Amino acid sequence: MILTLTGASGAGKTTITNLLLSRLPNAKRIASHTTRSHRETDPLGEYIYLNSSEFMKMDMNGEFLWTVKVHGDYYGTAVKLVDEALNDGDTVYIMVLVKVSISILTSYAQAMAKANRVKSFYILSPGAEVLRGRLEKRGDDKETIERRLIGCAEWDSAAKRSNILFIFLKNDKELGETVDEIICAVSLDS
Repeated sequence: MILTLTGASGAGKTTITNLLLSRLPNAKRIASHTTRSHRETDPLGEYIYLNSSEFMKMDMNGEFLWTVKVHGDYYGTAVKLVDEALNDGDTVYIMVLVKVSISILTSYAQAMAKANRVKSFYILSPGAEVLRGRLEKRGDDKETIERRLIGCAEWDSAAKRSNILFIFLKNDKELGETVDEIICAVSLDS
């Protein structure tokens, strides 16, 4: 099964992913390839860092199921990693994705007759002050923080209007409760 987490910057996707990985014995992360610079707060295995020319070469060779450009950096997910996850019946693969990537993943899984192997969660943004604190803690500069604060409400609104069958969760309680909700939803489908 592929479990996707989506939400605006600072919604808690990485923290929730880390808790899921520690609490689900059969879980692992699907790494994204990126041209973004490494952050000290990036969990081990979350990204495969490439320079722009390496990324573009992989893209030209058709090695990515999708690529997106977010905040000036490229991200892509390798087809072979998605195929492995869709064909593995014993492991929960976790991916942090933007909405457009979820649409592509869902269509790809449907084409492989494995649409039931994808479950998508959208983590709604916390209040502005909580979000500001999270972005400051991870080291974002003031301009980036202000830009992302403006975008959060837009992200949440667009997700609610989208045709993606998200399970919406608000990360405004103890993180363990949010993680329990996800684990319960995944367990019901296992």
